[in-house]
Amino acid sequence: MKMNFFSNFYFFLNLFVLIKSWTLTSLDINEEDRIVHVSVYFNRAFLCVKSSTNETIPTLVEAAWPENLLGVQPKIFPNEFHKSRKCRSIQNAVTTDIDNKGRLWVMDEGNSFCSPKLFVYDLLYFNEEVKVNFRNLKFL
Repeated sequence: MKMNFFSNFYFFLNLFVLIKSWTLTSLDINEEDRIVHVSVYFNRAFLCVKSSTNETIPTLVEAAWPENLLGVQPKIFPNEFHKSRKCRSIQNAVTTDIDNKGRLWVMDEGNSFCSPKLFVYDLLYFNEEVKVNFRNLKFL
């Protein structure tokens, strides 16, 4: 079957968006770091990232889902970057889930300074709804 110009253009545009959407080097995330969990909400993907060598990288990233034709750049979620001693923010996101009301649930295992937390973000109105601290709790 012969492909016309528009079919070729559409194919390569989708391929470019797919590659560009998941390139995380702009956030200092590289090949040695790994994505440990993904939750998808329409055209948004929320990636939990784990690094064995770099504790300063963001651990929760929002990226465009590959079908998104706009090619939105990946960004830290939420907008604030986690700091090792700023315990109000996400330290080490390990898993996420999205409920039927458009809320992103983020389990944060904390670090040596900050206790584990559960964050709930409203993805429709872009605000934090709930934060629950778990003191003296360790993940296996």
